Amino acid sequence: MDPVSDRPSAVADLPGMPKAADLGACAALGLSVTRPAPGLLVVEMAGELDSLTAATLRDYLHEQLRTWPAHLVVDLAAVTFMGSAALAILLQCSAQLPRGSTLHLTGTVRRAVHRPLKATGLLPLFNTYLTLVDALTHIAATSASADVAPTGGPQR
Repeated sequence: MDPVSDRPSAVADLPGMPKAADLGACAALGLSVTRPAPGLLVVEMAGELDSLTAATLRDYLHEQLRTWPAHLVVDLAAVTFMGSAALAILLQCSAQLPRGSTLHLTGTVRRAVHRPLKATGLLPLFNTYLTLVDALTHIAATSASADVAPTGGPQR
């Protein structure tokens, strides 16, 4: 059943898709994913990332890792609280990235995000950006420079 409309949910029966109850939890966290470019995955979330929402966040991020993104951007700009469970999940996610992939965190200007990362000493372990636009601009610039050989010509 769809937790919002009380109708049967066809999505919950598809392999690899979250169950209806998980969809409600994803909605409560405002979890969404976009693919603005090949190899680039942006996961946005909102609300409180605590021990009550940790399992949903973990499962959602791990599902996204199965797509083998070159860049996984986690946008925390709308997060209002980030507890130790969320920090642990971000560390796990970083450790489980496919070889050659990079985890980027955005929204680190928010006190609810910046403070726990800094207080625990985890801030330097992540590629952090103030905004999603900053991260996407950096990724685009570094991806473009990776396509250029040291001589200035295209790589072959």
